[in-house]
Amino acid sequence: MALEGNLKDFGLADILQLIYFQRKTGILSLRGKLDAVRIVFLEGNIVGASSKRREESARIGRMLIQRGLVTEPDLQKALEVSKRSAERLGRTLFEMGKVPIESLLSVLAEQMTQTVVQVFNWKEGSYEFVAQDITVDSKVAVSLDTEHLLMEGLRVTDEWTYFEGKVNLNTIYERTETAAEDLDATDASVYAQVDGHNDVNAIIDITMMDQIETARGVVSLEEKGYIRELRTREVVHETAPVRRRAKVSESSAFSLMGTGFILIVVLWVLIQGIGIGQFVERFDQGVALEFLRIKAETYAVRTGQYPDTLDALENVSAMTRSTVFRYEPHPDGRGFRLVAAGEDGVLGSDDDIR
Repeated sequence: MALEGNLKDFGLADILQLIYFQRKTGILSLRGKLDAVRIVFLEGNIVGASSKRREESARIGRMLIQRGLVTEPDLQKALEVSKRSAERLGRTLFEMGKVPIESLLSVLAEQMTQTVVQVFNWKEGSYEFVAQDITVDSKVAVSLDTEHLLMEGLRVTDEWTYFEGKVNLNTIYERTETAAEDLDATDASVYAQVDGHNDVNAIIDITMMDQIETARGVVSLEEKGYIRELRTREVVHETAPVRRRAKVSESSAFSLMGTGFILIVVLWVLIQGIGIGQFVERFDQGVALEFLRIKAETYAVRTGQYPDTLDALENVSAMTRSTVFRYEPHPDGRGFRLVAAGEDGVLGSDDDIR
């Protein structure tokens, strides 16, 4: 399955739905202004997630120390062993007998969840999913239910709308005065990391609180006058690496693929007895139909029910404006029926697409 494009046109929620429902195995690469994230899938569920900006081993190490599961000396020793053996830190700690497997899996699952959920708030960026075989470490294996993570991501996205314009994740704060001793746990954790160097993203990583909880603490402290904005950290945009292939091989491959595809299309059109224009139109309508199905499923995950009409779905006009659809939610609320009018534009005729 080749899936790539811009997050403005097809958001992370839609991408996760598509991979989950089709039970795909492979790697989803996401590149935005602030970060580059890699999500690994096995039969539709997430088995790995890493961030270029947030070093995986450093984050896991801080989480384990914060929970009292390892000591600083043990962590440093494990990092050295991990570097020499090229094994992941989690597996190294487990093999050294420093962390119980249940605790380690819990921390790994939390780290993966935080990595994926933060992408839901990206306003722009590119994505590419490559279907490929995945090898999972059987001793230290974590699998996140994609549908559950999707619900968590949509929840965070909804709550983040309150903080838009109030908190910038790249903003660095400084203390203005000593805070009162009766701060609640969230405010106290955030205040402890405000030092004129850490931006909000760094505070999230250090405290291991989620994005919403940290933002709530920042707003609270700023309103009380304990902290103020110092500056916003400049974001460095990295250039995507160029994929280098032999020019002759690439040219030959595309030539063969293109010729093969054209032959298949011509044969199919001849067998069906339709014109090329009709084929293209029917193909476009099929894509639009699948796009609406994914949007409706995403809406149900976000709200707990399927939409009453297609008008409730967002950002679908560009994809579907040239096609007539009939949408009927099931009375029991467990699904829906969606049909596209075919080339004749009339619902109920023989060329309808289901």
